Amino acid sequence: MHSHNLPLVAVLWLPAALAALRRLPGVDARWARLDPFSRGALLAMAVAAAVHLALIPAHLRDLPTAVLFALDAAGLAAVGGAAILGMPYWRPAAALLLLGAVGSYAVYIASGREVLDLTGIATKVDEVAGAELLLLGHLARTRLSQSLPSRPLWKPQRHVRDSPPVS
Repeated sequence: MHSHNLPLVAVLWLPAALAALRRLPGVDARWARLDPFSRGALLAMAVAAAVHLALIPAHLRDLPTAVLFALDAAGLAAVGGAAILGMPYWRPAAALLLLGAVGSYAVYIASGREVLDLTGIATKVDEVAGAELLLLGHLARTRLSQSLPSRPLWKPQRHVRDSPPVS
């Protein structure tokens, strides 16, 4: 098996791990209190953490990279735990970790330390999607949508004239 296929197999075990985590006292209730954007971002973070953990054995000859994978996975897990515990400021920390991993991969590709591959691309798409969900959640929480018209955007607006037309 190619060393970068192992993370894809690791992700298959993620639902079982998350189901076990939700059985811990209080976790399910805290999870239910999170908005859908935050839950989606946390799932994206779990996928990224699982992939990075599974990539460590393939990169043991490049110790700095293996350590970076371990630190990123630990950081994502810690921030995910902070979210479940309801700690403040977990969202900016999560966005920094997710986008930092995307930037690091770009540097590794540009410098020739890594070769662009499907696992890397899929993981970066997952991380960008997680960051986007965090942004969308922030916009939803700050009620940006209230500044939009109350009618659905796809329905035409009736124009009301302030003064009669000039003939």
